[in-house]
Amino acid sequence: LHPDSDPANPNLHSQFVRLNEAYAVLSKESSRQHYDSQRVAQGPQPSSSSRPSSPKRSPFDFSIFKARSEPDPIRYWQQFHAAPPESFSGPELEKKERLNRKLFGYCLLMMLGSLLVHFVGFR
Repeated sequence: LHPDSDPANPNLHSQFVRLNEAYAVLSKESSRQHYDSQRVAQGPQPSSSSRPSSPKRSPFDFSIFKARSEPDPIRYWQQFHAAPPESFSGPELEKKERLNRKLFGYCLLMMLGSLLVHFVGFR
């Protein structure tokens, strides 16, 4: 269905866009469950073969890229939602800070050591 496979067929572009939108929804478990729940609430849908074909569009019609107005949009950043970081206080905080300073020092020593080895090795 890629539009470049048959440039003479203008319907391929709209089919390709619909296919990509469907994949974006159905490829994630949470959005697929949301889609299924909406489908159940809407009831049975007519088959795609009974739907009339879409009218031909100009290749310069960018209206398909406008923002969609969905009642409950699935936001991209929600998939990265994590629990808030723990907050430390008193002795726990000091222990964490000491550990972080040690780790930073070891990393710094490793970088300086590798610079020295590269300088001596490539000289």
